[in-house]
Amino acid sequence: MNLEREGKFFDVFLLVIIGIFIGYSFTFNDTARLFPLYFGIIAFVFVLLNLIVSSMENPPKLLKFIKQKGAMSGIKDPTGEEEEDDDEDLPWSQIIKVVIWLVGFIVGLAFLNYLVATFLFLFLLLVFGGKVPWLKSLYLSIGFIAFLFLLFELVL
Repeated sequence: MNLEREGKFFDVFLLVIIGIFIGYSFTFNDTARLFPLYFGIIAFVFVLLNLIVSSMENPPKLLKFIKQKGAMSGIKDPTGEEEEDDDEDLPWSQIIKVVIWLVGFIVGLAFLNYLVATFLFLFLLLVFGGKVPWLKSLYLSIGFIAFLFLLFELVL
């Protein structure tokens, strides 16, 4: 089975799961149903749009922001040029890297304050995972932690 067909099957599978999720949300009381219902509707719309666009041979000119390339698109770059990437990893190795980063973040949350763990995770991810210069990573991490502190400690 080719990647494009597998991607469409996965989209249909997600639509079914999200549909069940939305239907199940109606068993909750009015207040508790809000998050799963709205989240499910938004997710359903996005997955449905993804399925529709992936089914098109050439997306309409109205949808210029959509690029049909990636692991599940099955479409090669028309210029024939490969994106310059230091490591020519397969998608599964990239997924494993992300899982390792997230496991490290979860372990950090177990032993550190969430602000400290989030700062370390974001800084290290930007420097080593994203290859962003360390000074810019530091500024971004501090800004994000300041936002989290203001939101969760002072506002909420």
